[in-house]
Amino acid sequence: MMTLEQAFRDRLKQAVEACPLEKREIAKRVGLSRPGTLSTWLVDGPGFAIPRGQQLLRLPGVLGVSGHWLLTGEGPMRGGEDGLRLQVIRQIVDGTIDDDTAHRLAKGSGDHGTGELEPRYRDLAEHSFGLICTHDLDGVLEWVNPAIATLLGHEPSHMIGRSLADFLAAPEAVGPYLEIIRENRADKGWIEVLTRGGESRFLQFHNVIVEPADRRPYVLGHAQDVTALLRAEGEGGR
Repeated sequence: MMTLEQAFRDRLKQAVEACPLEKREIAKRVGLSRPGTLSTWLVDGPGFAIPRGQQLLRLPGVLGVSGHWLLTGEGPMRGGEDGLRLQVIRQIVDGTIDDDTAHRLAKGSGDHGTGELEPRYRDLAEHSFGLICTHDLDGVLEWVNPAIATLLGHEPSHMIGRSLADFLAAPEAVGPYLEIIRENRADKGWIEVLTRGGESRFLQFHNVIVEPADRRPYVLGHAQDVTALLRAEGEGGR
């Protein structure tokens, strides 16, 4: 079965091939210091890499394709995004979800239960390479996207209904975290989690409380895996 990363690579390859710009010019406009990096995004097999952050945000504009299509494979390949939707996409991808965006992501109706995302943005979260989840104010998970479930080695359905503490290297950290986010309505920092196989991973997170008018508040969480970065910094300091 094709993975999300492979499907994204195929769409990116299609967009690059259809773009009138030379690959060197595409790399320059995306902001790559080394043009060869673009090739690692397109390679099929060892060496394949995923564009991140601002580079990923610039790709749709440079290639002349829909950002929604590039991320999810849904909708037309070409076609503009309205300003609000583009802002939400940018924040989902870049991990900079603020309070206003959190409310736009929240479903307006409680008919489908708590902790779900507003329909037109949920597909973005489902396909995002960012780690996105929702949990209640007691720290019980209500929804997780495939990216975070895959990282931790679980099926999403096996995570929903469980406490955040079940996945932390230091379960006792949940209490202080919940106190902070209840008081400040947001919290950010980094945490250490454990995969199903016992491997330690470090996540940089930014979580905010969403307060829909028709149901109880919940927390929208977004994180990025920074394990490799922290380990590289640690080795560099030896």
